[in-house]
Amino acid sequence: MPHGIVVRMAVFSAMIMEGYGLLPIGCPYPIRPMIDVTVRANRESLKQSMTSREYWPLIDELCNKAESRGGYIRIRLDLPSKAKTSPENRLFHALVAQLSMYRQTSPELMKRYVKIRACAHGYPCDTFEDGQRRAIEPKSVANASTTEVAILIECCYMIAAEWGVELAQREE
Repeated sequence: MPHGIVVRMAVFSAMIMEGYGLLPIGCPYPIRPMIDVTVRANRESLKQSMTSREYWPLIDELCNKAESRGGYIRIRLDLPSKAKTSPENRLFHALVAQLSMYRQTSPELMKRYVKIRACAHGYPCDTFEDGQRRAIEPKSVANASTTEVAILIECCYMIAAEWGVELAQREE
């Protein structure tokens, strides 16, 4: 692989989830490709690649800053995703708070538990394996798309149903 190119695949590992009893055997692996490239800043090439001139001042600013930091910039290629809405974010965190009160644990721990469980239903996560162990890191809620937050919300209701908890819904 060429220097400076890092290709990440947020590939879900079924074995770790199966090991914790969080995933039915045979569940498909969600894949979200992303390319993260560090390249030498070339102002003219960057401007030619942009379809809109409105970004040219930003390209100039980035190239000027890059000159003082070794001349390199970072370019990220990823699939577009719609940002989550504020009501979805509030609903997810309210549901997590209710679940954490029921289990008498911290909201942060409950949020992590919900995100790990949601990985079995298509919520993106990164995995790392060293030959003996696997680690899983679900995507941050702050960077989640509307569809991904919907997966988290559905997972909260699924967990509540498993535990026999009736989640209160606020009227808006």
